[in-house]
Amino acid sequence: MMKSLFALAMLLLLVVPVPAGAADADARQAVLTGVDVLVRDDFRPLQGRRIGLITNHTGLDRRGRSTIRLLHAAPGVELVALFSPEHGPRGQLDEATIGDSIDPATGIPVVSLY
Repeated sequence: MMKSLFALAMLLLLVVPVPAGAADADARQAVLTGVDVLVRDDFRPLQGRRIGLITNHTGLDRRGRSTIRLLHAAPGVELVALFSPEHGPRGQLDEATIGDSIDPATGIPVVSLY
C-alpha cells in the first residue's frame, strides 16, 4: 500500500505543469551576497557611516575582490576597524597567539578575535 502511494505521488509530481518561462526567470536571477548588494547599490546604505568589518581572507565579492578593499575604497564610507578571526584578515598567520595589529594594505587597525 505504501509503495503504491509513493508511486502515485511521484507520478503526480512528474505531470504537474510548470508555467512557461518559470525556469528561465529563475536562471536569470542571481544570488547576491551582502557585499555584492552594497556594490550594486553604490554603498548607499553605508554613506556617512564609520564601519567596522568582521572578516578574513574569504571575504570576497562575486568577482573575487576583497571586501576590505571594496569598503576601504567606497566613497562616503569610513572603514575604521577590522575584526579578524583565526589566521588574520589576510589568512596568512599561523601562530599560537595572534595579537591586534595594523593592516599593511590599508593602515586600518585589526582587532584579533582569536
